[in-house]
Amino acid sequence: MRVDISSFGAKENADCTAAIQSAIDQCAKSGGGEVCIPNGRFLTGTIQLRTGVTLELSSGAILCGSGNPSSYSSDVHRSMYVGEQAQDRCLIFACGAARIGITGRGRIDGQYPMFVGTDGPRPMLIRMVDCQDVLIRDVRLTNAASTSAAILYSQDVCIDNVRVHNQEAADGDGLVIDGCRDVRISGGIVESGRDAICIHASRTDHVAEHIAISNVVLSAKNSGLRVGMISVGTIRNLAVNNCVFHDIDESAISVQVTEGGIIENIRLSNLVMREVQRAAFVSLNRHHCCVSAPSGIPPMGAMRGVHFSGVQMHTTRRSDRRSAFIIVGSRDGKIENVSICDVDMLLAGGGEKYHGRIEDIRELGAGRPEPRALGSSLPAYGLYARHVDGLSLKNLRFRIDLPDGREAQVLDDVTTF
Repeated sequence: MRVDISSFGAKENADCTAAIQSAIDQCAKSGGGEVCIPNGRFLTGTIQLRTGVTLELSSGAILCGSGNPSSYSSDVHRSMYVGEQAQDRCLIFACGAARIGITGRGRIDGQYPMFVGTDGPRPMLIRMVDCQDVLIRDVRLTNAASTSAAILYSQDVCIDNVRVHNQEAADGDGLVIDGCRDVRISGGIVESGRDAICIHASRTDHVAEHIAISNVVLSAKNSGLRVGMISVGTIRNLAVNNCVFHDIDESAISVQVTEGGIIENIRLSNLVMREVQRAAFVSLNRHHCCVSAPSGIPPMGAMRGVHFSGVQMHTTRRSDRRSAFIIVGSRDGKIENVSICDVDMLLAGGGEKYHGRIEDIRELGAGRPEPRALGSSLPAYGLYARHVDGLSLKNLRFRIDLPDGREAQVLDDVTTF
């Protein structure tokens, strides 16, 4: 079945929530099909996808989120970060649905400027929970008031050739995958005001596994790819290949266990980085991030099997004196089995010898794991590793634009193989 929202009373530049939801419900009752958003600008509050229904946006269609907070339902799950209740609401929601999709070359616009300076909700564009066979293809996600899309506890997820532009929302991520299995993210461009792509595990009973990310261009304020941070459960079997990272103020890639979970079997290969602050920040410590996790300091988790290969990086950024690769565990929790090979980096340099005092480097402890938590400088411009059991380094080339008084690499409490 294929229906057009205009047949249900939708009109341009008017509130079309009821019309769109009626079209979705009718399509679902008829066994599924496509609900077409025609060319034009249509306003809506929260709408819910049903099993078997694909929302298809024509190339000239703009589906705009309402600027009225009361248009967004509160019964749409929640944001999983502590302190981000303002992101609990969303524009497009699905729960327990199968064979659903959002496709077409149209645009979904969250109208971010309408929420600037307000104390009310800042809705995500898309949230899908406990779904199967999810397809998001070709659409453009723009101006989200917070995160653009979050897929939680779902299976068989395909995100293909999607363009995300969300650089305005400073606390909004691009694509969030939480506790999902059998996920493919390919093609597309993701630009975000916080992290571009996040892989989380907010529940112990939903493993994030069998995830492939390829041929994506990533730009972000914080991290291009963040694996973990929300890490109550397990994240494993993740492959990232043929991706470009550019204009990132913190780390192109962050891999972090903080909440007693496990990260294992991660492979990142054939990566190109331009004007990023650092290539990778890999950390293991204790820190409470997830809203559903017990309060207080969580137990120590585990990280093993993180492998980087074929990384090319060129940056002129000189805003901090930390390393291009930072791999730091904890005294009571060492990171295991890490390899870095075939790396070619041109770094800014410019550090002084006094920036290399190991005794000045702080432990992560129970604080939020970010490079700045270690101190204002690190003793190596290329690689700094601490509390690692099993580190393999092969064919690393660190070049510097300006003279640097520090070492290329420094290992502290590290065993190599």
